[in-house]
Amino acid sequence: MKQRLLPTWLVFGLAGLSFCSSPNSEKTVLERAIQITEQRQLQQVKGTFVSFGILTFMGISCSAYEKQFSEAKPFAIQDTARLQAITRSLAALQPDTAQSEVDARAKAVLFYNDHTQDTLCMGQFISVYRGRNFMADTLLYQLLGVRPD
Repeated sequence: MKQRLLPTWLVFGLAGLSFCSSPNSEKTVLERAIQITEQRQLQQVKGTFVSFGILTFMGISCSAYEKQFSEAKPFAIQDTARLQAITRSLAALQPDTAQSEVDARAKAVLFYNDHTQDTLCMGQFISVYRGRNFMADTLLYQLLGVRPD
């Protein structure tokens, strides 16, 4: 009986010991995640757009956007209040469940203070942000100044 209990107690004891020694490391990971989130702030948005009413024979992917629309109108945003509103709108984007491809009419590069950047491609019905499809958001398009026709 003692032989069976010893390994069980040993396992529980080691598990308890490792649990007791890890709260600081778990807290550190959480603190780091919060710190990164607080530190990463949108500093600038640069992009181009064309009329959302332009019809093309095929849909324009995000990667083909610049080649297809070389005469697109440029825009840039640096206003802090507007950048904060854009950040809130990006966080509230709703996933696109139709699994459609974007037919891009606007493209923006979002620059952050940690020297990283994201790309946002916008079509009339779908946006692609961080490689995922989202439903088009009218408020976000207005904040960026690329309202669909």
